[in-house]
Amino acid sequence: MHVLCEISEDDYLSEWYETRNISLLFVAFFLSLFYLSLFILYFFWRRQKEDATRLRESNEQTQTVLRTLRESDNALAAACEVGGLSTFILDLSANLWMRSPEQEAIFGLDGRHPRTRDAWHALIYPEDRGGVLDYFAERDALDTGEFDIQYRIIRPSDGAVRWIHGAGKLERAEDLSVRRLVGAIKDVTEIKEDLDRTEFLAYHDSLTNLPNRLLLADRMGQALALAVRRQDLLAVCYLDLDSFKPINDTWGHSVGDALLIEVARRLQQNARAEDTVARLGGDEFVVLLCGFKAEAEVERVVRRMMDSIATPYSVGGRQVTLTVSMGITTFPRDAEQEADALIRHADQAMYEAKRQGRNRIHYFDAEKDRLHKERQTYYNRMVAALEANEFQLHYQPTIDLVSGVFSGVEALIRWRHPERGLLLPGAFLPDIEDTDLTVPLGEWILREALRQKERWQDMGLSLTVGVNLFGYHLQQDSFVARFAAILAEFPAVHPEEVTLEIVETTAMRDLAAISEKMWDCKRFGVDFALDDFGTGYSSLTYFRRLPVTHLKIDRSFVTDILENAQDQAMVQSIVAMSHALGRKVVAEGAETLAHCAALGRYGCDFAQGFGIARPMPGEDIFPWARQWNRPDSLRVSLGEAFA
Repeated sequence: MHVLCEISEDDYLSEWYETRNISLLFVAFFLSLFYLSLFILYFFWRRQKEDATRLRESNEQTQTVLRTLRESDNALAAACEVGGLSTFILDLSANLWMRSPEQEAIFGLDGRHPRTRDAWHALIYPEDRGGVLDYFAERDALDTGEFDIQYRIIRPSDGAVRWIHGAGKLERAEDLSVRRLVGAIKDVTEIKEDLDRTEFLAYHDSLTNLPNRLLLADRMGQALALAVRRQDLLAVCYLDLDSFKPINDTWGHSVGDALLIEVARRLQQNARAEDTVARLGGDEFVVLLCGFKAEAEVERVVRRMMDSIATPYSVGGRQVTLTVSMGITTFPRDAEQEADALIRHADQAMYEAKRQGRNRIHYFDAEKDRLHKERQTYYNRMVAALEANEFQLHYQPTIDLVSGVFSGVEALIRWRHPERGLLLPGAFLPDIEDTDLTVPLGEWILREALRQKERWQDMGLSLTVGVNLFGYHLQQDSFVARFAAILAEFPAVHPEEVTLEIVETTAMRDLAAISEKMWDCKRFGVDFALDDFGTGYSSLTYFRRLPVTHLKIDRSFVTDILENAQDQAMVQSIVAMSHALGRKVVAEGAETLAHCAALGRYGCDFAQGFGIARPMPGEDIFPWARQWNRPDSLRVSLGEAFA
């Protein structure tokens, strides 16, 4: 058609193209708008979904927190209930005391009790109130954020005094002043009482409630300082009840305890307020007396105490009488300023009172104590000397007065002191008599003497060896068994050539027991000699009953026999008596050959002394023995002496 009308195709379709393009634009716009709307809707939907998710999660978290808070509150409430805790807030700015029901129960309050700061202050124990207020003022000044304090209150409900432990925080205002106290409290009365009781028992005797050694030492330290400052006299009295153990054994500990309690009461009754009565244990008490100017004042007080204790007791329907031995030391006469030293000195004095017969007072002797310390120091030095092998044996020959033959030796101990040189027995043995040291030292002497005898036997020299025994050593229950074991260490030694020497005082301690031990030892083959005869009681009973084969006359009877008729008669009597009882006689102290001659005329069997030979080391005995047997002039002198 457009050809017939001579209209071009483009012109013919232009309107349609325009309409199409507009339609397409409209469609495109509509689609863009549609998709934009979809996008916007999607965007808002997505954001709403995310917000919903976050809200749900937030709600869940909130529920969890709330649940946790409820559980925490329940746990806190349970803990407070179990632990006896209660919470409170004290608002200082508002003068308001907010308290929990638990605190009201602890403080003994009802709901009508005022809730102010002053009401809280009024409940604090009067003696503690100032300290509590000062404590919080100090906390405030130190700018600290916490408090922890113990104090007492008086409960209005029953008037009881209770111990409170409070702890918490101090909340401050912008100007740093304390605005509120927030915390918890607990009733710690039982704990405090237990602690107080434990502390009391730590410093007091559980039976009598008297101070014990610890508290006594503390009070003595204070009393000594005061005595020095005031120039007063202080006395420490150590008391021990006499024969108290039989009361316990006879009537039982309940009666004994009742007596101790009554003794403690009487001592306290007779002591002054400034004095201290303490019990150290058992039936031993110490009284510390202070503030005196003269010992006569002390004497009056302690005499009053002794008289009080001696007053008869009525316990369980029984009448009991007690006495007490008391040792006293006074400061400053006793210059010690240590509590332990003063107690020890009073204790020593008490034992001296016991030794003197009991039921008496004895004052400490400082000079005697000084000597005792010196002896103790010397004793310790001897223990060290034994360990260091500083002791050695010397041997003094004994001759047969009839034949002039060298028959034996006596072993004599010496101490080769590093500073003092060679010491004789008299310089050190008296300090260890009746001590435990005599046992190891005695065994060392036995071993050393037997060892030396074994050497002499190897040289062909057969000698009797005399060994001195310590009395304390011989009294030991194990002596016989120990001696047998020592003999067994030297099988080559002939026991019959060993003589054990004892002094008379050893036998006097327990004649039956000592005699039995001697008989047991004699079964091994050894002999016994009674040494230093004449210096003790010289009892014929002891001499007759003891299984000794030799009697040794002390040198004090022999030294002057050449001029003193009484000593001559004494020696002759001893020799005659000994021979009548079948014992041999050995004379000590034969200083010259003239002494040997006289002793021979009196019938003595053996002699030893400087006139024959001085004590010498073991290695010198063999050369001396050879020399003794050879000199013709010496044999002639002896022969003339015994003629």
